[in-house]
Amino acid sequence: VRTSFIEKGLARRGRVVRIMPNLACAVGEGATAFALGKTATEHDALTVEEIFGAIGRVTMVEEKMLDAVTGLSGSGPGFIAALAHSMIEGGVRSGLPREVAYKLTLQTMKGTAELLLIDGLEPMQLFRMVATPNGTTEAGWKVMEARGVPSAISDGIVAASARAAELASEVARSHR
Repeated sequence: VRTSFIEKGLARRGRVVRIMPNLACAVGEGATAFALGKTATEHDALTVEEIFGAIGRVTMVEEKMLDAVTGLSGSGPGFIAALAHSMIEGGVRSGLPREVAYKLTLQTMKGTAELLLIDGLEPMQLFRMVATPNGTTEAGWKVMEARGVPSAISDGIVAASARAAELASEVARSHR
C-alpha cells in the first residue's frame, strides 16, 4: 500500500513509513527496506533503522523501488528455499543421503552469503574464484546456463516485482 494512500486517510495528521521486511527477520537475519512518506522525518527513519536493525539489515530506498524490493527480498526467502530444494535433490541424485545433502546445502548457502557480505565481493567474482577451468563448478554451470537457470531466476524476480505493483494498484482502486 502506497504511503500516499494512507496519508490521504490520515488527513496529514500522521507520519507514514512504508516498510518491507522479509521472513528472515524471524531469525535476526532479515532484509528490510523502507521509504518515508511525505511528512515522515529523519527521526522516523532512524527509528525504523533502530527497530528493524535489531532483526537484520535495513536499507532506505525511494518508495518507487519498494515493489522491486518486494519481488527481490520479500519473495526472496521462498526463491532461496526453492533453490535449496533443487540443490538438495541434486545431492541426493548424486548419491548423498538426504540429511547430508540438506545440511551441506544450507551451510553452503549460509557460508557463501557471509563471504559475499564480509568480503564485499560481487557474486560472479566469487563464482570465478570457485570455478576452475574444466572443473566441477564449470561443468555444473554450463548445464544451468544451457537450461536458462540464470535468466529464469532474474525473470522470476522481475515477475514478482511486477505483481507487487499490480497488488498495490488493486488496493488503491478498490478503496476509491
